[in-house]
Amino acid sequence: MKYTLKSFLEDYEGFDFEHGEIVIVDQRCGKQYICKYQNGKLIHHYHEFKSEYDRELWSWTHTAQTMLIVL
Repeated sequence: MKYTLKSFLEDYEGFDFEHGEIVIVDQRCGKQYICKYQNGKLIHHYHEFKSEYDRELWSWTHTAQTMLIVL
């Protein structure tokens, strides 16, 4: 199944997004963002996630505390 970032955050049940840390890697520009997930939104101090919600995920992996998502 292919996920968009939005559908992944809504549907994936193998990680506690509300209490974990999420690292987003944007492979187009080589930037990384360490985020929290609150009230259905990714929170990062210097980047507002809007258009990224519709992008397809390239890959993901996680530990109990940290989720790594590559867009």
